[in-house]
Amino acid sequence: MSLKSAYVSQAPVDVRPLEGPPVPPGPPRTVPRTWWVLPYFGGLLAVIVAAAAVTAVLHTPKMSPAAAASSSASAATGAASTLVPAQMFPDALFRQLTGDLQSGNKTGFLHLASAAARPAMRTWWDNLKAIGFTTGAVIPTARHDLVRVDRHGNGTAVVLAGVHSPLDPSDSKGKPDVALTRYRVGLHFASPGATGQITSWQSLDHAPWDTGTLYVRKGPHVVVAGQAAESAVVDQTVPVAEAAADYDIGLVNHVNFQDLDGQQGFVVFVSGSAATRNRWLTPVKQPSAWPPRFLNAQVFQLPGPGSTQVDATSAGSIADGSTGGARVVVGPYQQDPNTTKAHGQTATLVRDFMLSILTAHNQALANGLAAIRVPSWPQQGFAVAVQMLFQANSDPVPAHYDFSVLSGALHKLPASYKTGALPTAWQQLYGQPLDVAENWNEVAASVYAYIEAKYGMNQMFASAMLLYTRYAKPFGNILGPGSDVAAGKYVFRDSASVKAGWQAWLAGL
Repeated sequence: MSLKSAYVSQAPVDVRPLEGPPVPPGPPRTVPRTWWVLPYFGGLLAVIVAAAAVTAVLHTPKMSPAAAASSSASAATGAASTLVPAQMFPDALFRQLTGDLQSGNKTGFLHLASAAARPAMRTWWDNLKAIGFTTGAVIPTARHDLVRVDRHGNGTAVVLAGVHSPLDPSDSKGKPDVALTRYRVGLHFASPGATGQITSWQSLDHAPWDTGTLYVRKGPHVVVAGQAAESAVVDQTVPVAEAAADYDIGLVNHVNFQDLDGQQGFVVFVSGSAATRNRWLTPVKQPSAWPPRFLNAQVFQLPGPGSTQVDATSAGSIADGSTGGARVVVGPYQQDPNTTKAHGQTATLVRDFMLSILTAHNQALANGLAAIRVPSWPQQGFAVAVQMLFQANSDPVPAHYDFSVLSGALHKLPASYKTGALPTAWQQLYGQPLDVAENWNEVAASVYAYIEAKYGMNQMFASAMLLYTRYAKPFGNILGPGSDVAAGKYVFRDSASVKAGWQAWLAGL
């Protein structure tokens, strides 16, 4: 049993809605929105037919082929064959899109789009299929799943759409993370009972899978993708990313495999163009303390169902936390003059991938509770500590863990960094000049080096993985005497005492 999972029932989460279009006036429906919840069992997908009473409320009648053709023709001409009400509920359409995603039915998915929308939706599907997916969802972001339509039956909505990569983690109950991004979609309804049709599909988050055909290469623990014209950059990145992924996955598996939540690797996007990288995913709102872009690399937390006001408690077999997973964007690595090229490049991704693993631990929290707000330094400090372990010994399962590289750097720090003060803003960790940020990164990492030296590697990992579920700083997440993990009994050390021990240790270096 993982330490993290023991605190899921107590763990608060910050569930903030993504901004969508204004909700039109009118009474909301009181029926719980469970239409997009489809079962996921070991990679096999099935649609369960609801009870008759629920079906009567949630399911609109299936159109005959003639009616479907009429709907498509009406969408193309922009005219509704029958007068439709001013507000329509597109849940049947989104349910069908989600069902086609989860069953891998590309033909059915594209059949729900007009000729104008089909190219963008085909690009979206083809790129994500090349990257790899086993399930997915299309869900609304509005408070109420209704859309205002004009006299022709046309309207717009903002949705979240995305998929679960085979490399992605699941939540503590085994429900797959679905990494989502926002789309503004055009909708057309030919009649009051029509399922509806997607007439336009516009990415609001500039996801790389929405920009032309991607060139994709895969390793056992990574998928690396980039624009087709940059295939050489993708090829160069694959072995570097695979080496970093091998280390992180191997290390966590060795310390406590349950901390991975089933995660088997990482999805990476690379471009040699700064303009391209700076556009990808940047509109996705990140948590205020989450690391920004640093040295041409950034780990993006993508939203999950819990980030919308759609009934997240009914997420069923799809993970319903506030984050749906992580995607990594990197630039081509430059020669590091202080180390070998391959080792220096890989060390950067070791840090980034460890941050990706941490995002999953924000996924398993209970919905609707006040957030435990984790500062920047405990997250970055943990990732840097693991990077320093790699730089000392690239074997993820060594005879003993070696923090000599970090200890040497700490020993050289000016006395002003050894007072026991911690960085209070992400600007200290990622700002200019870089040597100042490097110093603060090492101070943040020193907390974990002390925990490992004093309490062991398992406690070092637990102190970071519990950040989102128990105590926002690692000092309060250390097991103490009287704990019996096998029996589910957890007794934690006093955080002030652990912090005081670290301060004395740092001052003595």
